[in-house]
Amino acid sequence: METDLDRLSSRTFTKAEAQVVRSLAEPLKSRTFFRIWTCKEAYLKATGDGLGKMKSLDVLCPIDQAAQLVNPQGWDLQELLLEEETLVGAVCAVGVDWRSRFWRLGAGFESASLVVGC
Repeated sequence: METDLDRLSSRTFTKAEAQVVRSLAEPLKSRTFFRIWTCKEAYLKATGDGLGKMKSLDVLCPIDQAAQLVNPQGWDLQELLLEEETLVGAVCAVGVDWRSRFWRLGAGFESASLVVGC
C-alpha cells in the first residue's frame, strides 16, 4: 500500500531516492525520508537555490552511515543527531575546514544551540 511518504518522495526526490523510501518499512521509512529531506533542505538553503530544486539533487543516506551529497561541488554536509536515532537537522557549508557544535541545554529547555565556524 502506497503511503503519504511514498507519494511525497516520488514528487520531490530523485527516482533512486524515492525507490529507497518506497522499499522500506516503518520506522525506517520515516527516518530515511526525513534524513533525505533534511539534508537536501540544508544544501538548497545554503546555496540559495530553494526547495524547488529538490529533484535535481542526489543524497545518499545509507542506514548505518552518514549522509553524503552525490555531487557536492565543494560543499560538505553534516547531519545533527540529538540521540543515536533522532535526526534534528543538517548543516551544509563550503569546504571541509569547518565543524559544528551541538549542545544539549539543561532540564526544562526544549531547544539546543548550534554554532558553525571555521
